[in-house]
Amino acid sequence: AMQIRMNMSAAAIDTLPAWAAPEGYTLRRLEDRDEALLPALLAEQTPEWSGPYAPEAMRTYLDQPDRRAGSSVIEHEGRIVAACFATRYDEFDPKWGICDYVWTSAGHRGKGLAVGVTGAVLRYFRAAGYKAATLTTLNVDEADHRLGAIKCYLKLGFVPVCADENAAVLETIYNEIDWPLPIGWWQGETP
Repeated sequence: AMQIRMNMSAAAIDTLPAWAAPEGYTLRRLEDRDEALLPALLAEQTPEWSGPYAPEAMRTYLDQPDRRAGSSVIEHEGRIVAACFATRYDEFDPKWGICDYVWTSAGHRGKGLAVGVTGAVLRYFRAAGYKAATLTTLNVDEADHRLGAIKCYLKLGFVPVCADENAAVLETIYNEIDWPLPIGWWQGETP
């Protein structure tokens, strides 16, 4: 499986359109009360992921810079059904933001919830003065091109970073989602 990295400039973040939650859904910032719910929700989304499922590990994960203040969730009927975690990438000056682990629960996909949570995190990064934002789509392989995720990120304005292993796969993905070719690759530095 490969990873596909995508970046978005501050100027592109400035052009994000307003997003309205569908009826019955509420977009909000991550709150302390969510901490206890997140391990089970993340395990449900990707049981193969070895992320911070234990409560103490989740606390350590959430205590990273910007994670609590910038992360967003969508709630439906008292349950978190989508999330995007904010992470600060300190290697650059000015800083970059990372949209870390974007997910939407099964049964709630196709409603644009990932656009809502990711857009909220991107706006947080912009308000914090970050130069750009990045994300990585994991586990892209021949059986799963992660079409929904990649189309969502392209619609938001993310631009793929060219790597030897992803060029041919991205061209196939663009054709599968009927996205215009040629691929406009990210120009400039990248995390």
